Amino acid sequence: MTVSETPHERHNRLARHFVMTVVKDVVDSGGGSSAMMVVVESAIFAAMATLTDGFGLSQASAVEHVEMAVQQATERFAARGRR
Repeated sequence: MTVSETPHERHNRLARHFVMTVVKDVVDSGGGSSAMMVVVESAIFAAMATLTDGFGLSQASAVEHVEMAVQQATERFAARGRR
């Protein structure tokens, strides 16, 4: 994180890097949107496992956290389409 980078900017930069790395790997291996969605599912599972195993949340709480994140992402995506 640079001195002038806000936490929001850092999160967006890290997310973009993660997604571009995954997309490149999926495309390079000949995969399409279905393969990409399998990776997304695995990433969601890994996030929930990390919330329970690494941060001590219950399974129900981990699911709720991920559902809230998906809702936020959906709202951000919908707002993007209204530009």
